[in-house]
Amino acid sequence: MKPIKRWQLSLLTCLALMACINVDDFGVYWNEGTLDPQLEGSWMPEKQAADQCLRFKKNKDSYQFDNGDKEVPDARTLAIGSYSFLMVKKPKEKDGQLYKYTATKDSFVIYQLNKEKKEDFLKKYNTSNVVFENDVVKIKVLNKPSIAMLRNIAAQDNYWQVLTAYKHSDCTPVREGK
Repeated sequence: MKPIKRWQLSLLTCLALMACINVDDFGVYWNEGTLDPQLEGSWMPEKQAADQCLRFKKNKDSYQFDNGDKEVPDARTLAIGSYSFLMVKKPKEKDGQLYKYTATKDSFVIYQLNKEKKEDFLKKYNTSNVVFENDVVKIKVLNKPSIAMLRNIAAQDNYWQVLTAYKHSDCTPVREGK
């Protein structure tokens, strides 16, 4: 059996665990994103393999979000109320992923949507712009109504579960195929 490549694992994690929110178009909100200084540097998962290192490296007005993939996406923080969301996309693309997170100088935690809240989510938030596709939340255009929805669910702890907790480390992301 062939080993699973990093991009396949990332996709499977996103799809199976509802970890990310897919966004077709960040709209004006990409330009409102900022650099969270707490993220800069390298991060090692507290409970996973050492080859899953992440690195945030400042590159002008974005971070390069290096997780070992061949193509290193850009990342910016979008503050929604008192909550932080990481916007991740390939350079010059409009679409990407959105992750709720918390960070301190020593800890970086990515949250996933709680699968048990799917039915509740569908009743309250499923619109023509915010939909469920293959068990993943998809926002077609990040706009004021979708920001309001994110602000609302971000405040509800029962909508979220810890996906991965990271600690600062001197690790280096391992390139796919090496």
